[in-house]
Amino acid sequence: MKAADNQLRKLAGEHEVCRRLMTVPDIGPVTALRFVAAIDEPGRFATAHRVQSYLGLTPGEHSSSDRDFGPPREKHDGTMRDFRRGNDLLG
Repeated sequence: MKAADNQLRKLAGEHEVCRRLMTVPDIGPVTALRFVAAIDEPGRFATAHRVQSYLGLTPGEHSSSDRDFGPPREKHDGTMRDFRRGNDLLG
């Protein structure tokens, strides 16, 4: 287990975006690597809002009627919510 932890720390330390993400409080090597793996190529997202939507960080539509406005949303497990504080570090 310790060897795997050391490998993750080394990998994250060698990746520029991971190093920048790890400057955010509570973002460690595992979280940074998960974020980089989930986003893959940031250029495919036109705006930061698209990244938030992709990761499931935007609130769902709540309405007083039975109608659902907007496109259907994917179900996400919420593990990426930690990145709200660090999404400006991608730039």
